[in-house]
Amino acid sequence: MINQNEQVPEISVIIIAYNRKDYLIQAVQSTINQQFDREKYEIIVVKNFTDPDIDHFLNVNGVKNIFSSNISIGSKFTEGIRSARGEIICLLEDDDIFLPNKLDKVYSVFLRNPNLCYYHNNAGFIDGSGNIIKNFDAVSTRKIKRVGEMYVKADEKDKKVFRLFHFGSHWNNSCICIRKSFYTKYMDTLSKIKTLFDGAIFLLLYIPMGTFSSAPRF
Repeated sequence: MINQNEQVPEISVIIIAYNRKDYLIQAVQSTINQQFDREKYEIIVVKNFTDPDIDHFLNVNGVKNIFSSNISIGSKFTEGIRSARGEIICLLEDDDIFLPNKLDKVYSVFLRNPNLCYYHNNAGFIDGSGNIIKNFDAVSTRKIKRVGEMYVKADEKDKKVFRLFHFGSHWNNSCICIRKSFYTKYMDTLSKIKTLFDGAIFLLLYIPMGTFSSAPRF
């Protein structure tokens, strides 16, 4: 039964994990520790395993926990997005984390741009303990999400798409935030993507529109 007094979240964070448990709690914790009203966003984890410690952590922190037998990255993200209530979707893989101001920044950009459909973060690197690595040549690094690379509007006629793609504006799933209404137009196709999901979502959703723009400066 739906609680009529319950606030519908503005943002849905979709976190996926497949056969990997080491960093999942860190990834989820980074979304819990956001400088953003917790009632305005939900956290959804899609994973192919059960674990008493992880599942307890998700339960006590109000995280929607979806068990999935799907293998492909596209099918896992799509499964999470199907159950999402927020219009702004932020993707996150289990070995990445968000900076504390990520959702606040993302929300402000989408709020100022009602026709925004795709937003891409900058990224840095961290070690296995979550410490920022200044030497990007370090071995076995993981990525930490920063904010403010580029965005895509739905009503412009800009021919920068291939240049943007070349410079990596499509790169890394955990850097990507999109409007759910745009994703659902191509949901069946994207659910079948087995690899390079970040590139596929960038190209499939927005090349037909020809609608690309450089990001605002914060």
